[in-house]
Amino acid sequence: NVAMCHGNNKRYSVRGIAIIIEYFYKRGHREIVAFIPSYRKSKRIENLKPPTQERYLLDQLENLGFIAWTPSRWISGKGRVSAYDDRFIVKYAAEKGGIIVSNDTYKDLLKEAEKSSNGAMKLVIENNLLMFTFVGDIFMPPDDPLGRFGPRLDQFLCR
Repeated sequence: NVAMCHGNNKRYSVRGIAIIIEYFYKRGHREIVAFIPSYRKSKRIENLKPPTQERYLLDQLENLGFIAWTPSRWISGKGRVSAYDDRFIVKYAAEKGGIIVSNDTYKDLLKEAEKSSNGAMKLVIENNLLMFTFVGDIFMPPDDPLGRFGPRLDQFLCR
C-alpha cells in the first residue's frame, strides 16, 4: 500500500516505494525488500488498474535487488489471479525479524496466526509494523511507532 498511499489512492506510485527504500538505505539498513505483485512488471499501462507510475523506477529498484515479485498470472475467463502478497510480507518479516512498512493492519492474517498458533507471525504484526504518512515526497514515520509509551523510532528500528 506504499505506492497507493504516495499516489493518493488514485495511482500506483513507484516513486513512493523508492523514497522509502532510500530513507532506510540512508539510515544504514541494507536488507530492504519491497514485495510487488509481478503483474506490475507489465509495460502495457492499459492492463493495469490503477496504472503503474514511474515504471522505469521498478527496473532500477529490481536491478539493485530491492524488489521481490509475488506471483500472479492471467487465466482466460477469470482474469488476473495474484497470490496474496500480504502473506509473503508478513512471513518474510517473521522469518527475518524485520519491520513491515505499511498502513495495513493485517487483521485477517493476525486472526489466521492466532487460529494456527503461529506466534512469529502474530508477534511481527503486533510489534514490527511501522505505519507512516507522506507529505508530498517526504516519508514520515511516527517518532513513536508503538504508541506514546513504546520505544522511539531509532530504538524500534534497531531491535
